[in-house]
Amino acid sequence: MPLMEYDISDNVILITFSNDEIFGLKKIDVLDFMNTEIVFQINYKELLLTNRLPSLSHKRSFTIKDLKISPFSDGTVMICYDKNVIFLNIRNNTVLLDLKMENSITSVEFDKNDRNISYAGDSKGNLIKIDMSGFIESEKISTLPIHSIHMIKNQKIFLGTFKGVFLKDSENCEFFEVSTVTNIFGDDENVIFAIRQPDKTMMHIQIDKNGLDDPNKMFFSFKETRRLRERMHNNLLFVINNEKHSLVLYDTFGTENAVLEVGDEIICCCLGPDAIYVLTVKGFVIFS
Repeated sequence: MPLMEYDISDNVILITFSNDEIFGLKKIDVLDFMNTEIVFQINYKELLLTNRLPSLSHKRSFTIKDLKISPFSDGTVMICYDKNVIFLNIRNNTVLLDLKMENSITSVEFDKNDRNISYAGDSKGNLIKIDMSGFIESEKISTLPIHSIHMIKNQKIFLGTFKGVFLKDSENCEFFEVSTVTNIFGDDENVIFAIRQPDKTMMHIQIDKNGLDDPNKMFFSFKETRRLRERMHNNLLFVINNEKHSLVLYDTFGTENAVLEVGDEIICCCLGPDAIYVLTVKGFVIFS
């Protein structure tokens, strides 16, 4: 499933792609959607020739698993696929750094305060701290894959696994047990856990910067079986409801503020300063 982010510093949408021959990342000029460039791509046949891909039946593991934009507005983005963490310059479409790790990488995140530090989570539950000077440090957090990472500005890092969320700072690591966590996301002050309940309906748990002690639970009646990347901005949750083919805006008390009817199945969405970009199975829908 494609991943999509809006880069405000360059006014472009970044979106991952894959087909039978290649996978990669492209950018779309939001002022002219016909202006599209490939930022990064890899041919599956090249991976076969270099023995990095055992066979074409393994292509599923060779897609981009996560995409993050640097918070420092410097044109840097970070992606991961297989065991690789890659830093890209989207202004000239070049690879800045390509790091190969021991295990498959499942999530990435930039540090919010230090532009030289980044993080990656892997399939064995390790949190990897990457210093651009070349120092790499790995810490065992869980026995499960870390499927998502979100950092807030007070240096606390939230690490999502399917069985719960870890909250880590420089001294401690707490665990909030809940199943099934499909994604974590948020802003500089808050984080949201997206939870798929046993009946397939969705619950969202809001945690503020103070920790895991007082979660705010929001229950939604619609069902979702896929992992969707949702958004939070200005204390509003942008929640995808594919039963109604709509993007629904909730406040942090779970009160519905607006319903943006899209009309088709939604794949993902991202937020710009003046518009909401929704990718459906039939193309883009823009709300401004």
